[in-house]
Amino acid sequence: MKIQGKHFIITGGASGLGAATAECLVVRGAYVTLVDMNVEAVQAQAEKLGTAADFVAIDVTNEIEVAQFFKQTL
Repeated sequence: MKIQGKHFIITGGASGLGAATAECLVVRGAYVTLVDMNVEAVQAQAEKLGTAADFVAIDVTNEIEVAQFFKQTL
């Protein structure tokens, strides 16, 4: 799978497997959007990844927030 230049959306991106996945993708040339409800943690992780990342703080169990996120993103 070609990763370089692709955009990935990662839920739970502030820590754990989500953060590790984001780091691996960025190292391989991807751009990532980190999604997490912990504002401070997801912002810190995005800043750690630099210009290859941005973040959105939403609760993925909230259907309205998720729908709004995808409407704005896609």
